[in-house]
Amino acid sequence: MLHTFNKPQAYIDNQPYVAVDDQILFIEDGVYALLGDEALNNRSEVYALEIDVHARGLTKRIRCKVISYQDFVTLCVETDQIKNWF
Repeated sequence: MLHTFNKPQAYIDNQPYVAVDDQILFIEDGVYALLGDEALNNRSEVYALEIDVHARGLTKRIRCKVISYQDFVTLCVETDQIKNWF
């Protein structure tokens, strides 16, 4: 399953519903959830939308995989379920 989060609080509130093998994509202000969360940044299936990371000046502060819109579409097509948390 692919989970998208557009706010840090959405991630905090719904983290219990994310399985260990699920993919996580942070978009919009959700990219701030990656700041200071070492465990989250080190998960293999955590992504942040490139345009949102750059717009917030976080390029050098986020260590997860930063992806383009095209990559985002690919993730959506390749997964069986998508859950958007807002």
